[in-house]
Amino acid sequence: MRILAIALFVFLFSAALSALNELGFQGASIEGNLTPPSVTNVTAELKNPIVAALEGFAMIILTIIRPLIIFSKIVVGALTIGSIIKGLIPIIPDQLANLLTVGVDFMYAVAIIQLLRGLALRTAR
Repeated sequence: MRILAIALFVFLFSAALSALNELGFQGASIEGNLTPPSVTNVTAELKNPIVAALEGFAMIILTIIRPLIIFSKIVVGALTIGSIIKGLIPIIPDQLANLLTVGVDFMYAVAIIQLLRGLALRTAR
């Protein structure tokens, strides 16, 4: 049970770091001119109904696909913890970051094997 708990904690922690990285919480920067747009030059633009329907369909598809893309990037980031650590502390050598990733992935594999064989649940009783 311990390896499963440790693997789950490491996975959730690295997934949280990856989510923060992917969602862009590094900081905000204000660039450009902050003056509001001029209202006097606004013209009404009439669109073809077919083009408007296609744009609506594309927005629905993007609304469905974008969370899946972000979720996949979070899972990949959780599995490659070395790159997250390398991004946070750039002085770490690449070999050490790769070794850390291999070690954590090996721990995940052992935890999954124990879970599938039922060893982790048998020792928890």
